[in-house]
Amino acid sequence: MKNVIYRFMIKRSASKFVCMFYDEDRKLVVSKLKAYRKSNGYSYTENGHTFSCLDLILREETLTGEVLSETPYRKLA
Repeated sequence: MKNVIYRFMIKRSASKFVCMFYDEDRKLVVSKLKAYRKSNGYSYTENGHTFSCLDLILREETLTGEVLSETPYRKLA
């Protein structure tokens, strides 16, 4: 069993994030992030309204929730 969870996060503001997808497989999470970016750009829909987001983030966490790293989309591409 792995001890790391990867999360695809949308950074809405300086302190607010939305988790879109998570898994133990980094490649799977990165592919979901890239597919989202290709189809939606830097926007997200909430309650029927579309908003811009600051960034798309790949977050690496331990199983206890400790954040190990946050990588912006532009560094993954």
